[in-house]
Amino acid sequence: NPFGYGLTDLGKQFLTYNGSAESDVGKFLSTLKSGRKTEATMKSQWLEIVRVSKQGQNMRIYRKLDDLIKFCLSAGFID
Repeated sequence: NPFGYGLTDLGKQFLTYNGSAESDVGKFLSTLKSGRKTEATMKSQWLEIVRVSKQGQNMRIYRKLDDLIKFCLSAGFID
């Protein structure tokens, strides 16, 4: 998507559920709350998150970013 990816209403609703923000999908979606982002921007941001936090979950999200984007697109969480 040339304009980047953004949260859909379903994605926003998913984030309202208790505990959803701690999951890989929820943590990924939370970074899109501020607005649409291109894939390159997301990769750059997640690389910086990994560098600063050094948490295993963030590294996993960064490594699986393409899969997370595909999953969230097919689930209707982002467009």
